[in-house]
Amino acid sequence: MTKRIISGMLVLGLFLSTACSGNSNQTAPTTGNTPKGSAKPTETTKSKSELKLGGLGTNPANSAAYGMAVELDGDVYHLDRIMEGNILKTDDSGITELLLKGTCSGLNAKSEHLFFFNYDSSAIMSLDLKSMEQKEIRKGDATQLLLYDEYLYFTDYDGVLSRIRYDGTEVTKLVEEVWNGFQIYDDHIYFDSSDLNKDSSDYSRYVYRLPVNGGTPERVVEEALFKTFAVGDGSIFYETVIDGSSTIRRSDATGKNTVTLFEKSMDYMLIANGKLYYFTNGRTKDKSDQGLYVADFDGKNDAMLAKLAGASFNIAGSSAYFLTNEDDRALNAVNLDGTNLRKIAKSE
Repeated sequence: MTKRIISGMLVLGLFLSTACSGNSNQTAPTTGNTPKGSAKPTETTKSKSELKLGGLGTNPANSAAYGMAVELDGDVYHLDRIMEGNILKTDDSGITELLLKGTCSGLNAKSEHLFFFNYDSSAIMSLDLKSMEQKEIRKGDATQLLLYDEYLYFTDYDGVLSRIRYDGTEVTKLVEEVWNGFQIYDDHIYFDSSDLNKDSSDYSRYVYRLPVNGGTPERVVEEALFKTFAVGDGSIFYETVIDGSSTIRRSDATGKNTVTLFEKSMDYMLIANGKLYYFTNGRTKDKSDQGLYVADFDGKNDAMLAKLAGASFNIAGSSAYFLTNEDDRALNAVNLDGTNLRKIAKSE
């Protein structure tokens, strides 16, 4: 069994263990934003136009948790079920419509195009948001998908990280043994791995990076990674263990100038809007500290945004999208100021 499959099982285990938990003290109400309209045609067509793509098609805060949601030009494109969802569109007025039926994930958006992975056809796809024409970019599995410049970077179930040009050409394998995922920042790919260690007796995970066009991975954080890390705004945030306690540390993007922020265990962390957002299952016996939080980069002004039980989450526009311990992988959302906790209605 490959390490990537083991990692995926651990992530799904988190979802299932959360779903079986009775720790939630707050239930997201279903709002009136039930998806309207009908699904557009799903036939795959070929596009002859050349796209002008530059920079990230999303950011690490959008791409987390299988790319549940992404913002483009004020509109948010999101799923109604994690990893097996139809694609919905919510405009800036809050009106939601069904955009595309399928079992999709890994949403990325750029230049009036949506890029995603379709589990029905087991392929990386693009969708022209003007013409609604689809194009198959690559056939095969993908567990994470990020668009950067004109390339789609993706991992498979064996933890192999590759890239392919948006038109389906120039497929290149970049590195093996990626564990929980990868992020792209400042022309570098950041990922965690244990199998790249020089010391064969050390099975700890560490944060590595390599240029987006390939090269030799370098370890950028010398402290072993415990659960999670996030990269952005010139910093690496990561969780390690010091003297038996989970500790959140921050370094610059090269792993230097490391400082301690606070002692806390985080299940997921993201960087967005110049802030550190994170979810924790809590440390207190009554789980009163369980929920979604925001803090400054120096660890100050650490505050709970919403008390909720869940697992992974990502951020798009002015909302965080997350799983709850209810329903079958139901997607929920809450504004980044902690208001408007809501359930994303499933489209039939």
